[in-house]
Amino acid sequence: PEPESEPEPVIESEPVIESEPEPEPESEPEPVIQPEPVIEPEPESEKELIKVNGNFCNPKIKSNKKILENIKIVYNNEQKVYYGDTELTKINKISGGAYGDVYRYKIPSGDSMGFELAIKYFKNQNDREIQIVEDLNHIETIKSCKLVSSRIINIENTNDKANAMMLMQGTLQDFKYGNNNNVDIQTILKIILNTTKLFKCLKDNGYLYTDIKCQNIFYNCDSDSNSDSNSDSNIEIYLGDLGSIYNINDDSCTNGRVAMTRFPFNVTGITRLEGYELHMCSEKYMIYSIGCLFLELYLNFNDFSGTLFKDICNDN
Repeated sequence: PEPESEPEPVIESEPVIESEPEPEPESEPEPVIQPEPVIEPEPESEKELIKVNGNFCNPKIKSNKKILENIKIVYNNEQKVYYGDTELTKINKISGGAYGDVYRYKIPSGDSMGFELAIKYFKNQNDREIQIVEDLNHIETIKSCKLVSSRIINIENTNDKANAMMLMQGTLQDFKYGNNNNVDIQTILKIILNTTKLFKCLKDNGYLYTDIKCQNIFYNCDSDSNSDSNSDSNIEIYLGDLGSIYNINDDSCTNGRVAMTRFPFNVTGITRLEGYELHMCSEKYMIYSIGCLFLELYLNFNDFSGTLFKDICNDN
């Protein structure tokens, strides 16, 4: 037999090392443009309107509590207020006092152009209004008490805070002047009844309002009110100056007493009582003040200080 031939050796080829594909450069994500929040009118069910003779809504102020959720304040040599990325225009100073200064701002452009708000800059960063506003905003049942919508804002680049507030059409003081100090008795009674309901709402939630006067009670116009100068108006009452609200269990409330200097006449209407005091967190104080509120509207007096009741009634 022929000898078997040896098989040829198999030469294994070197493994092919595949190069890893170079990663494609990541494309930068497109910036997300936040849509401007839609400002919706408040539901009709929340409103309790009072129809009054005469126009108190011309020009009608455009404001909405939804604006407050998107407000920021930045300090850089001066305070600048922004709604989203839009800088607001400062219109004028509304009021000033020992506790702070309040300014009026307007949104100058965009879908929310023309909407306005008020901002209070505190002179004392320990002002109790800061804490009371933050407390009240976390109580759901308080919303039915019709407080002027407010939001405490931290001012960037500082340790200070400010109170951004929904701008109202005016106060009962403005309302009285706007009607040439001639508000009919039925309208006054409706306003007093409506305002008293708001005080009761607060009390039912464990809070009391301690500075009842025309300057602290606001009105706003119904969104459907006609701006025609010859038409009547539908108004809604709100409580402002939230620093005047106390928790019933607050020590400063339960131990506090208020000198009744604005309305210092006694029940007989003859003798002025110097330093007459009432407990500021009592129902007696609230009812007394509501009575004085009625007199302010009905008798056209701005301040009863130093005035005898018999003199007030001379011409009435």
